[in-house]
Amino acid sequence: CAMIPANCIEKLKEKDESFTRVSLPANSLYKSSPDETTIELCNALKDNPHCVEVDISGCGISNAGAEAIANLLADNTVIKKLDLSNNKIDSSGQEKIFVALKTNDTLEELKLLGNHVPGEGCLSTLVETFEYNTALLNIVWRLESRQSFKINQQITRNKEIQRRLAAGKSVDDIDPNIRRETEKRILEERAAGLPKFVPPPVEEEPTEAPPATGGPYPAKVLRSKMLPSDVDSTKKEEYL
Repeated sequence: CAMIPANCIEKLKEKDESFTRVSLPANSLYKSSPDETTIELCNALKDNPHCVEVDISGCGISNAGAEAIANLLADNTVIKKLDLSNNKIDSSGQEKIFVALKTNDTLEELKLLGNHVPGEGCLSTLVETFEYNTALLNIVWRLESRQSFKINQQITRNKEIQRRLAAGKSVDDIDPNIRRETEKRILEERAAGLPKFVPPPVEEEPTEAPPATGGPYPAKVLRSKMLPSDVDSTKKEEYL
């Protein structure tokens, strides 16, 4: 696309089968209006079925552009590699991207090195995203956080999931989505198998005393406030 953003966007809109990679690193035309160009690019990528790799590193993209990228990733099923390194995306912009990745099962590599350092809240969102995302296999950045170990663990888990799937093996024990569905089904089955609690009927107090028969009387009669006329209330046990 001759390194011109407008040409790239046009080719994406035309759905050119041969155009599978957008490569605009540190592009001077892109940098003249980075967020606006990113929004246009994402709109063109939205319906494109061929582009699997996007490199828009070092283009001056900030949070408005990051939001457009997040909106794209939430529904995209084509892009496998995305290079956003050396831009100006801060923690809140990165967090929007991580939220979007909850519903993305295609992106395998994300480069963020050289953006603002993500905050702990942003990283917590990424950890939560991995409870749904099993596709992301590599994040290129520099982290100094207590949560980096957890994030690396989850990326390793994703790699194991993909390895097993490629080998035709089960991932039921490590795929969080399968585990969640299994737990939900077990709870529903348990709930369906338990008899529903039916409260016992409330006995109404008699409005008049039972007829006097000289006894003995059932315990229920003697527990009532309305006693037969021949019962001494201080000696109820004698009439059982």
